[in-house]
Order: sequence, then structure tokens, then C-alpha cells
Amino acid sequence: MPVPPLAVFLFAHQDDEFGCFAAIEAARADGLRPVCLYLTDGGGGRATPQVRCAESRRVLLSLGVAAEDIHFPGISERLPDGGLAGHLPAAFAAVQQCLLACQAPVARLLIHAWEGGHQDHDAAHLLGLAIARSRDLLPRTRQFALYHGAGLRHGLFRVLAPLAANGPCDRTRLPWASRLRYLRLCCGYPSQWKSWLGLLPFVGLHMLVQGTQDLQPVSLERIQDRPHPGPLLYEERGAARWAELVAAVTPFAATHLGTTPTPAV
Repeated sequence: MPVPPLAVFLFAHQDDEFGCFAAIEAARADGLRPVCLYLTDGGGGRATPQVRCAESRRVLLSLGVAAEDIHFPGISERLPDGGLAGHLPAAFAAVQQCLLACQAPVARLLIHAWEGGHQDHDAAHLLGLAIARSRDLLPRTRQFALYHGAGLRHGLFRVLAPLAANGPCDRTRLPWASRLRYLRLCCGYPSQWKSWLGLLPFVGLHMLVQGTQDLQPVSLERIQDRPHPGPLLYEERGAARWAELVAAVTPFAATHLGTTPTPAV
């Protein structure tokens, strides 16, 4: 039997998969084998990493992802939630090792958008670009938006809203049955109920009004710039500063991407 090619999904945290439920199912429909990897331990809140892993595993299994294709290198490598930028070499090696163990070619790669919402998401974007560049996958790599605060202040944010600076959207309209099912899946993370109190109304609005899966291309040139003008959401929330993230990722980006983000505000 021929080995199906892989559609690889890189997530910073358990529950980040909500941004590409439809893309996971589309990969299966296209004859690809979805492989999902979580890049941090997810232990930044009150829930234990084990609880969060179990929640994401249940959601992915319901989407048709095989249990053996759900991987948590963030757990095995002890990559801290909130601190991925300082551990990119270890994360890169762990992802490469996992993909080699899959013993199948990678046909598609989906990664976090460069959007300034969470510092781990931006770090995961850089890691995804490095994986794509090392495997000649840049033309077959897409980014998915989760949330950002472009044009807003005081910690406000937009959800599932692609930034125009990231390029044209490949927009797929979803059937109503899928929209409602994906909304139900968003209730599958009880340990993260505080976060979902803020996220779910916006996800629901997106599904009911737009009902689309939006993906964008990636570009090495794009990462030279801040994700958007003005304060980034993780700066507004006091989680990290742009200059700190740039300092942490610059050695990795210079080595694996041949370009680096600018520290300029």
C-alpha cells in the first residue's frame, strides 16, 4: 500500500487547533495524513499539561486524526508555555525528528500566522518557516490566524481575522453543519474556560456570519517587519516585549531563515 503524504500542523499550545478545524478535515479529504505537533507544554495556566493534552487529543480524534499522529514535543522536550522563543533550536530538532519517524513525505504545512497575538504564536511561525525552508515546503506552507490586536488598544483583540499584510486569503466557505460542529468542538476545552469566555463569542460570530476557513501564504521577507503597527497584543498584556522576542529569536532566525525580525518599534 502506498504511504499517504503528510499534512503537518504545528501548534504552539493545546487548543490552538481551533483555528484550522476545517483545514484538518480538508487534508483528510485530499488524501493526506494529518499530523499535529504541539510545541510547548501548555502549562502556563492552572490546568496541567496532561489535562490540556487530553482535551486536544479528544478534539483531534473527532476530526479523524489518528492517535499515533498526535505528538507533544513540547512535553517531551520541556518547552515552556510562554517561552518558546528561547527554545527554538530544541523545538526545531524535535519536530524534525518526529517528521522523520513518520516515514512519509510532507505535502502540506500549516503554521501560526505572523500576527502579534501571543509571543509563542509568533515564535511558532518562525519555527514553521525554518521547517518549511529546510524541506523546500515554502510554496506549500500556509498560515492561519487566531487572534491579534491590530488597530485596537487596551487588550482588545480580533479573532480569526487575517492581517492584510500577510497576503491574499485562500478562503473556503464552510457548510452550516460544519460551522455548528466546529463551534461545539470549541467547548471541548473545559480547563481553559476563562480563555474561551473571551474567544467563543468571536469564534461564534465568525462562524455564523462568515463561516470560512482562511489561510494565507508565507514569506521570509514578511518576518523582517513587526506583525502590525502599534502595540502588539502580548505587549499590551505585559506578557512579552517585541524587542525581547527579537533578541531571543535572532540567532535561530539568522541560522535557519537567513533573515531576522527588526527590533525597531
